[in-house]
Amino acid sequence: MTEIPYARLGIPEQHLKAIEPSAPAKMRMVAAKGLLPVTPEAMIAVCFVLQGDEDESIRQQATDTITAMPIAKLLANISMNSHPKVLEFLVGCRPDEMSLFERVLSIRIANDRTIRLIAIKADTNILELLVRNQERLLIDPELILVMRENSNFSEKQSARVESFLRLHNSLPEIPASSGPEQISLDDEAKLEAEIEAALMGMPSPTTFEPGKGAKLEMFDLDEEDTGGGIGEFEFSYSEDNLDFDWSLMGDASGKPAVEAEEGHVSIEKKIALLTVGQKIKMAYSGNGQVRKVLLRDANKLVATSVVRSGRMNDAEILSAAGNRNLPAEIIGEIARNKESVRRYPVKVALVNNSKTPIPIAVGFINDLHKGDLRMLTTNKNIPSIVNTTAIRMYKKKYNK
Repeated sequence: MTEIPYARLGIPEQHLKAIEPSAPAKMRMVAAKGLLPVTPEAMIAVCFVLQGDEDESIRQQATDTITAMPIAKLLANISMNSHPKVLEFLVGCRPDEMSLFERVLSIRIANDRTIRLIAIKADTNILELLVRNQERLLIDPELILVMRENSNFSEKQSARVESFLRLHNSLPEIPASSGPEQISLDDEAKLEAEIEAALMGMPSPTTFEPGKGAKLEMFDLDEEDTGGGIGEFEFSYSEDNLDFDWSLMGDASGKPAVEAEEGHVSIEKKIALLTVGQKIKMAYSGNGQVRKVLLRDANKLVATSVVRSGRMNDAEILSAAGNRNLPAEIIGEIARNKESVRRYPVKVALVNNSKTPIPIAVGFINDLHKGDLRMLTTNKNIPSIVNTTAIRMYKKKYNK
C-alpha cells in the first residue's frame, strides 16, 4: 500500500491497518461504515481509499456512508487541501447536491471530470457560476459541450461562453446536434464580448473568422461511456497534473520536482508552448520559477491565477507586491488577498507601489509604523492622494 498517499489524504497512521487489503473484511467494513475514531475529513478519505477495495460490498458501504453524511458536515470538511480525486468521488456520490457543487466549484484544484459531472447535473444557478468561471472555461474549453447537454443551460448562457472562448481562440467545434438548437450571438452578448475584448486589448471576437484561430480537437460526446463525455469513475491517486513537463512541476517547497538538464529548452520557452488553459493549470501546480514567468504573462487571467493559487510563498508575494513592472490588475489581486496582506512587509510594499488601488493603499496607511509612514510622506512615485493622506496621518500622530 506504499503507493497510497496517506499523509496527503490526512489519514492517521494508527488507522492504516484497518483499511489495508490484508486487513480482515470485518475490520475494513467497520471503516467503510465510518466507525473509525477519526475526524470527518479523515473519514471521507477512508471511504475514498476503500473505493479501491476488492470487496464490492465494502466499496458500496463506503459510498453509502458518504451518501448518508449530513451535507453541512461534508461541506465543512473539503477545501483547497482536499485531494482532487476525493472531490470527484464526493460529487459522484451526491449527484444532485447543488450546495456541494457550489462548494467544489470554489476549489480550484478540482479536476476536469469533477467539473464535468457538475456541469451535466447543475441547475441554472450553478451553471451561471460555471459561465462566469473564466479560469475553468479556459482550462477545459470542451466544458461548453457538456453544459449544452444540460437542459437547464440557456441559449444566452451558451452565447456568452461561446463569445468568451472565441475571444481566446479556444472555442471547440460545436456539433449542430449538441444541446440547444444552434444560435448566433444576440446583440447583448455581442456587446459584452466587444467590451471585454477592448478592455483586454484583444481583437473583436464577433469578427473572428472560423478556421484561423487555434482550434481544439473535436470532443466526441458519443465516444465516452456516459453522456456528456464524462466516462466512468476511475479510482486512482493521480492529481491530474502528469501531462506537464516535470521540470515545470513543484513540490511543497516550490522547488522543481526534477532539475532541468543542461541544454534543455528553457522554462520560458516551454511555457510559451502551453495554451492559456494549460498555463492557468500550471499556476496551481508549477514550481516557483514557473510562477515567476506566469506572473508576467500577457494574459491577465493567467497572471491573476498565480496569485489566487495560494502557492506563492512569502518571498514571492513580497517581491510581486513591490514590483512596479507588474500590471495593475496583478497588484490589485495581491492587495485584495486577505492572506497576503496579513504580513506587514507586504502592506508596506503595496502602499509604496503606484499601481496599488488607491482606496486599498489609503486603507493600509493607518497600519504603518512611524519610520515607514515617514518614508511614505517623501515618496513622490505614488498617487498624490496616497502621499497627501500619509502626510496628514504623520502630522496627526507624531507632530502634536
